[in-house]
Amino acid sequence: MKINNWIIVGLIIIGLIVSYYLGNIFPFEYLKPELSSQEITKGEYLKFITAAISAFLTFLAILVALFKDDLREIWKRPKIEFSFPEIKTIENLEGEFEEEHNIQANDYTTRVIIENTGNSPSLNSELFLEKLEFTPKDTSIAQFIETTGAPLEWNGTEVSSITIPSGGKKTINIAKITKPEKTSLPDSAKTNNPSTLIIGKVCTKKEENKGKWLATFMFYNQNNKPIRFEVLIEWNGIWKGRLADFEKLYKIEIKE
Repeated sequence: MKINNWIIVGLIIIGLIVSYYLGNIFPFEYLKPELSSQEITKGEYLKFITAAISAFLTFLAILVALFKDDLREIWKRPKIEFSFPEIKTIENLEGEFEEEHNIQANDYTTRVIIENTGNSPSLNSELFLEKLEFTPKDTSIAQFIETTGAPLEWNGTEVSSITIPSGGKKTINIAKITKPEKTSLPDSAKTNNPSTLIIGKVCTKKEENKGKWLATFMFYNQNNKPIRFEVLIEWNGIWKGRLADFEKLYKIEIKE
């Protein structure tokens, strides 16, 4: 319900309450209604009932005119639910390998399913990383990490805003871990770059590779209120070349 409509309703209720108390407390006799002890006829009774019903219907018509959009949203609106797919983290095995038995993943990506279980499509749906906190291992002091403020791109597309139809579901990548790499320096020396955890579009720093991350995502669409959900990630910074081994070191879950 819009704020202006709430103000109107509040003023009506306050006016009725004030009128009631004034009618009972105000000392002037002419403000008091005059009641007759004379019996009314059946026709007068029906006329009174008809007038009461007419007034009630008029009041309902005013309410519908004021709040028709809000009333429609109660019965017809999108309903968004978040979950992980059966395989929440996938490994990227693209590329050539020197030996067939020495296949190594290039990176690991965790996805989340966003499903519309409502009876109306979710229009202009976007997902943002709203807040990110990092708690290093062996401490309880959380550090706030600055986010980009840019919406994430939906899987299989190059766009960040889509429509999710009623009964439809879409996947979106929320976290990625890259493998360690060696890079050459200008003096021909080589340096080791450790694995990097990317949450949303935020790359964690080298000193932020052991501990817990609490990521707060915000889902926006055109025809519903924003919805927030949190993801807890725990990783010790160690890389393993295959998912079966890496999953023992990397945990991710949606907080209830």
